[in-house]
Amino acid sequence: MGRSYLQKYYNTKQKQCIESARQACEQAVSLDAKLAAGHVCLGRVYESTGEYEKATLQFRTAVEREPTSDAAYLDLASAYEHSGQWQATEHTYQRAIELRPSYWGNYNRLGIFYNLRGESQKAVPMFQRVIDLTPDNRWGYTNLGFTYYNLGQLDQAAAMWRRTLEIRPEATAYSNLGVVAFFTGHYAESVRKFEKPAELEPHSYQCVGNLADAYRWTPGDKDRARATYARAVGLAERDLEVNPRDTNALGCLAQYEAKSGAPEKARQLIGRALEIAPKDVDVLSQAVEVYAVTGDQQKALECLKSAVQGGYARFELEANPELAGLRNDPRCREIIARAPTPR
Repeated sequence: MGRSYLQKYYNTKQKQCIESARQACEQAVSLDAKLAAGHVCLGRVYESTGEYEKATLQFRTAVEREPTSDAAYLDLASAYEHSGQWQATEHTYQRAIELRPSYWGNYNRLGIFYNLRGESQKAVPMFQRVIDLTPDNRWGYTNLGFTYYNLGQLDQAAAMWRRTLEIRPEATAYSNLGVVAFFTGHYAESVRKFEKPAELEPHSYQCVGNLADAYRWTPGDKDRARATYARAVGLAERDLEVNPRDTNALGCLAQYEAKSGAPEKARQLIGRALEIAPKDVDVLSQAVEVYAVTGDQQKALECLKSAVQGGYARFELEANPELAGLRNDPRCREIIARAPTPR
């Protein structure tokens, strides 16, 4: 019941589902604390609300109760990841693979972690293993596409995402193809690509926010951009009511506020995200854009240096229209020139 309520929250974003999930999971633990399932259930609730320390404790208990459960190790690794414990995260994902080497999901999760850490070369064999084990699994192609994207191999990325659409037309693949169109300067085409996921997942701030970005850079669509950013702001704020430590929501909201003409609010939001995850490449890249858009060149450069060292995709840095002014700064060009090769 707890898992069902939690899934309902993910699908509908109805805040009351979180409390219902919490109550059901707490009851499961009280009925039999020796079973791992109740602790996993409660840990996932804590993780969803940003209570990562409590989540870690529940997942550790689950592993103690059921040390051969790869699923418990996956959840524990996720909690470590949210807490910034990178070495423990990688070790725990690897332990899940050791326990169940025939399950595609374990390789998938480790590959996603490598991508987030800027280690895309290490992610490639993880997602290739997903495809080998389950050739009709869209997630293998979707995430391998992300990996090629991070490595700057856009043609290969687009091919993977088109394969995803062949398996199942879904929002993520349309969004990804829209991102390729956007960063290659085809803004009107990116609008057409982003409209579909915004329709399929109207509760997703990222789908709506991507569409707003495309409108922003398409001639004649400035008014549509403003209205769409307003929608994206409301959706991100709703997610943050449930998990105020969601760094992706904080970073995206900061970007939307910056582009909506609210620089102080944008800087405050990205500052919170950086406090929570100061080394997260995604947060750093969001900060680069926020500070560039709001005119804080020095902070943009500081975040850029850290993001590039962490594996920020160089081609995206060179193609992002929001960073055109920043790229004119000699210090920015020097940072780009010294950027490590994709790893």
